[in-house]
Amino acid sequence: MTPVESCTGCGMLFGFLPRGYCSDCLDARDEAFRTVREWLFDNSGASIGEASKATGVEDALIMSFIREGRLELVGSGGGGEGRPPMTEQDVKERIRREMVERTARAARAPSTPGRASGMRTRGS
Repeated sequence: MTPVESCTGCGMLFGFLPRGYCSDCLDARDEAFRTVREWLFDNSGASIGEASKATGVEDALIMSFIREGRLELVGSGGGGEGRPPMTEQDVKERIRREMVERTARAARAPSTPGRASGMRTRGS
């Protein structure tokens, strides 16, 4: 009998796979990777935030592709031209700075009268 495991992505029970994701989540991750990879062919050197915004793939998922070695960081601060490659800690710090900047910009932006400020879904 095959061991049963809970999917890391959706929580559904499935027959054990070494990567920890059910086949549906693996397919979704692979599709997200293809989307990001194709976008990066035309936009080489883009930041994680830019790639996430343009493709709709979450920053965390793009980071996992980097950790898995499926994508690599290039450009300012990492690799090439005699610079040492960026470490995971460097990437996390860069993302943290981007998030702080976005939050500061959002706080400075005038709110629309009659609408509540805060979180919303992407489609609204």
